Amino acid sequence: MQTLLLHHSGPLGGILANDNQYEIVELRLRAGNEIPPYQNAASIILITLSGSAEIHSNGESAALTPDRIITLAPWQSHTIRATADNTHIIAIKSGSSAP
Repeated sequence: MQTLLLHHSGPLGGILANDNQYEIVELRLRAGNEIPPYQNAASIILITLSGSAEIHSNGESAALTPDRIITLAPWQSHTIRATADNTHIIAIKSGSSAP
């Protein structure tokens, strides 16, 4: 078992916790906010806690809603755009570049 210490992030989110295996990032978005194209050597799991967003990757799109978990492979470029205010997403990065 491992315990990670949470670092409270600012109003827009930020890194909540990290170690040599994981990085946990909080995103807080308003409708219309967009995360520009991003890719990372880590695998990424996206969990939407509230609100909604759209993710676009490799010509495909999917809804980010509280009833779905989205996974991304290492180096998979993607963008995220919030479609509702108070969208709260947790991104868990694991693998070679986390952190």
